[in-house]
Amino acid sequence: MTNNCTPTGVAPVVDNPCDWLGKLRAALYALLAGQAKYEVRNGDQWLTFQRADTKALQHEVRRLEQICDQNAIAARTSYGALPARQRAASA
Repeated sequence: MTNNCTPTGVAPVVDNPCDWLGKLRAALYALLAGQAKYEVRNGDQWLTFQRADTKALQHEVRRLEQICDQNAIAARTSYGALPARQRAASA
C-alpha cells in the first residue's frame, strides 16, 4: 500500500479512519497556518508532516472525509435509524 502522506515511512494502521481524520485535519491546518512541521501520534507510532506534505495531506483528509461521510449516511439510513413513518412504509 502506498502512503502518500509519509512517503518515506510506513503506512499507519488505523482502526477508525474518522478518528484519524481529526488528527490529520489538525496537522493540515497547522501547516497551512505556517508551522514548519507537525507530529501526529497513532498508537505507539509518531508521524511527522512538513510543509512539503501539505498537498498529499489535503488529499488524504479529503479521502477520509468521503469515507466518513459515507459511513455517517449509511448509519442514518440503516433500518433502525429510519423515522417510524418510513419504517412502516418499507415493511
